[in-house]
Amino acid sequence: MWKFFDEMHSWEKLTKFVRKNRVKSLRGLKSKEKIGNQEILVNQETLFRRFAVLKKSDTEFQNYFSYKAHYPLSLFNESGMRKSSKSVFYDLFFPITDKINFQGAAYVIDGGFLLHRVIWKNSENFSAILGKYVAYIKNITVKKQLLSMGIQKIYQR
Repeated sequence: MWKFFDEMHSWEKLTKFVRKNRVKSLRGLKSKEKIGNQEILVNQETLFRRFAVLKKSDTEFQNYFSYKAHYPLSLFNESGMRKSSKSVFYDLFFPITDKINFQGAAYVIDGGFLLHRVIWKNSENFSAILGKYVAYIKNITVKKQLLSMGIQKIYQR
């Protein structure tokens, strides 16, 4: 590569790069891998993200990059990247079987929730709209409410 620059003597030569000597962007680098007799396009960024998510330790992460190929072939089948089964992740969650006691619970009402519940007109000023929000919260039949609107102001009844 440096030999290429040493051989250049004028700006005219700089403008006439051969394609193989031109700078390539990372997005332009497309990795095609041959599996069987088929060439499959591999998105290296997606592959790296999947490795980063799946790694359990740094040594395991190093093992991912110890293959002669750019990727472990076990990640692929004849049609491309193996599809993960989402049901495996779903099976990690268990249903709650205990009865939940909501007595003495504090409810957090987000400002986005209030935007859908409180109706106000375009011509109303801020104090009128705020009054409607407070009136709505006071009419809720739970004992305690916490109002968190953008700037985290807390209202307790």
